[in-house]
Amino acid sequence: MSLHIAKPWLFSQPNQDPRAATGKALNWGIIATGGIAKTVSGDLAQLEDANLHAVSSRRQESADAFAAAQGSRSPMATTAVYPATSGC
Repeated sequence: MSLHIAKPWLFSQPNQDPRAATGKALNWGIIATGGIAKTVSGDLAQLEDANLHAVSSRRQESADAFAAAQGSRSPMATTAVYPATSGC
């Protein structure tokens, strides 16, 4: 398991695997296709309930190549991405 998947401090069972399914799937989107994105997508692949749903990049070719490397069989395309930011 990657060092990026930390074992949470609170589990219902003391030796519960943090990768175990919770029963609720969570779709993830990754913005950018660099080294950190590759690490995170690899970690997501280890989680039973995590789905890499979308990827965004400045270049369509880069996003397509990243999605293909993650095993996507369909285009991960969207017409808009809204990054949540604070308005301070």
